[in-house]
Amino acid sequence: MKYEYWFGTLPGISPARKFAIRSAVSSAAVLYKTKEFHTLGICLKEKEILAIRDGQKRCDKEILNQNLEELHRKQIYFLRRGTKEYPKRLSSISAPPYLLYVKGKLPEEEMPAAAVVGARSCTAYGRQSAENFAVSLSRHGVLLVSGMALGIDGAAQRGALKAGGKTIAVLGCGVDLCYPREHIGLYQDILDTGGAIISEYPPGTPPLPQNFPARNRIISGLSDVVLVMEARQKSGSLITADMALEQGKDVYAFRDRLAVA
Repeated sequence: MKYEYWFGTLPGISPARKFAIRSAVSSAAVLYKTKEFHTLGICLKEKEILAIRDGQKRCDKEILNQNLEELHRKQIYFLRRGTKEYPKRLSSISAPPYLLYVKGKLPEEEMPAAAVVGARSCTAYGRQSAENFAVSLSRHGVLLVSGMALGIDGAAQRGALKAGGKTIAVLGCGVDLCYPREHIGLYQDILDTGGAIISEYPPGTPPLPQNFPARNRIISGLSDVVLVMEARQKSGSLITADMALEQGKDVYAFRDRLAVA
């Protein structure tokens, strides 16, 4: 386990290459302990060899044990791509995360899932509509996936909890950090009701702006359909919609007040 974590957190090697390299050896321990890389029978790039060697020097067994103890203390576990525990929906997208960090409990794979995403600066009508849609979806046994952002995301996830449903929050920072801080209550409620907080970023990773476009592929990847509400022309929500379409998902848009017959 500790060697899997070590290899998964190595900088300088892409998730796709980590998956290819790890699939070619019997265990991550082999990569940690090897000195003669030509004996592995893998075609490694020079920068990948340097990354592994640097990782071997920086992380001795004591440090690795401390890292795993810290994860355990924070009640965080990780799933590696290629294992049966890794979400099947994510395995099929382009550029799946190599490691997925989880705090809480992921639902059964068979549970239908919908993402509801939208503007942070939404209208009161949009916020209420997001909550109403989430309530309805949850009452029909649908998992609600979103990014726990201010506005539409948070309202939808609150709606799911209100209906007694399950929700997953995908963060653009480590799962041990609540972002935005205003949603600390929602963060804890998701965990207390059997949902999950997930991220591809290691614990302690701050919410850097560049993290959020990439995390949106996970939101759409975990979902069967995506509902976009009150999104601006240039927004993370539309990035999620584009990624969903690339993944072959159905995308629905909610833009204005619903007409009443």
